[in-house]
Amino acid sequence: MPDLTESITVHSSADALYRLVSDLPRMSEWSPECTRVTWSSGESSGGPVSGARFVGHN
Repeated sequence: MPDLTESITVHSSADALYRLVSDLPRMSEWSPECTRVTWSSGESSGGPVSGARFVGHN
């Protein structure tokens, strides 16, 4: 079977992209499988803290 590759160029800063992909409750906006994400521990008003845990609902 031949090797296949694909690439995409995103014109955005790494910081802006990281803020999007690390905002787990928004994951259902982009995922066809994830319907929602809820924090089970470790979330503060400023967002998750080190060691935070979440549950992904598919």
